[in-house]
Amino acid sequence: MANRAMTIHERLSRAVRIDEAGCWRWGLRRDRDGYGRITVTRDGRPHGELAHRVAFAEWCGSIPPGLEVDHLCRVRDCIRPDHLEAVTGPVNKARRVGADTATLGAFNGLKTHCPDGHPYDEANTYVAPASGFRNCRACRAGKYLEAARRRAK
Repeated sequence: MANRAMTIHERLSRAVRIDEAGCWRWGLRRDRDGYGRITVTRDGRPHGELAHRVAFAEWCGSIPPGLEVDHLCRVRDCIRPDHLEAVTGPVNKARRVGADTATLGAFNGLKTHCPDGHPYDEANTYVAPASGFRNCRACRAGKYLEAARRRAK
């Protein structure tokens, strides 16, 4: 019988350990942030990938351009397909769990003023398109003016 390489499906399935909450925990290498890592071959060369992204692509279909894979269960090494969802970066960031179990995005969304006291209103707030982070226009302008003054000296 010929020795054949395991498929991605087989490799993912063999690395899973089901926990008491029903999460499919990655049983192999994890990165420093706790995400599972798997080596896959792309263009004939090995590449390290996040296991939950490989699992999503294998069982749910390709990840649409511009989207990230979020863990609905909040368990970073879970690869269970129905615990994963493709979402935009700002949605993924808004769902992150903060210290008091409120999401960081929801917590920051409640802030009405910047740390220097300027209002987060339509006229004074810049929202970064890629990340969705808010910036105070007044503070930002002040920083640019200060940097220009330093360069002029």
